[in-house]
Amino acid sequence: MAVHLIASEGRIVVAGGLDQITIKDGVKAVVKFSGIEPNLPELFKARGESVLVIVANHQQHTASMDEIQGESDQRVMDLGHEYDPNSSGKGMHDTEINSDENNTIDTKAVAIAHTPLNADLQQAYNDGYQAASEGRSQADCPVMAGELCIEWVKGWKKWHEKNGYTSLDSAAA
Repeated sequence: MAVHLIASEGRIVVAGGLDQITIKDGVKAVVKFSGIEPNLPELFKARGESVLVIVANHQQHTASMDEIQGESDQRVMDLGHEYDPNSSGKGMHDTEINSDENNTIDTKAVAIAHTPLNADLQQAYNDGYQAASEGRSQADCPVMAGELCIEWVKGWKKWHEKNGYTSLDSAAA
């Protein structure tokens, strides 16, 4: 899966298997796709267009994987199942490695704060400015993260300042 993801380089990808290839006055290939491939509609739209076939061969990246040994207490990864969207994590079942209570590790959860990107902040500001220009009130600010809401209101207020409103309450009315 990682090899396919890397090989796609952000392109629209429809993964399939090469079923047949014929070399005679050119090359004809038959590729079979699953009916549930998420980007299949994009492939249908590409009829008559150029498409790019990428050979995502995992063997060149995983040739000596069988030589890698995990730690004795490491959980087994049944690759291919834990990423199956129809299996709810099948393959990642907990196995009791050692019931010795001395192997317990106490940890603390750490919350990671999400900081909006500058582009998101600028977009919120622009949206607030646009809302004010359409005559919408400050109460029309959509529900969003606090920093984005603040930027929306700043944009809303800036439009009112630029357009000569001295009291924002009378402008919103």
